Amino acid sequence: QSFPEAYSAGKKNGVKVLYGVEINLVNDGVPIAYNNENRYLPDETYVVFDVETTGLSAVYDTIIELAAVK
Repeated sequence: QSFPEAYSAGKKNGVKVLYGVEINLVNDGVPIAYNNENRYLPDETYVVFDVETTGLSAVYDTIIELAAVK
């Protein structure tokens, strides 16, 4: 399958087109953990949560199971 318009636009603007590639852009500046400290996990007490859903959409899918282990 060819993409002549994408090729022409890439050539004109100096952009290399990667055909068949899915690219996701994320904001790397948003931290996952706040007020984190360097701790050795086997010495700490913590809870691990597992959330099971019917899919990946927050709009169309629902949570079907929650689990937590201390």
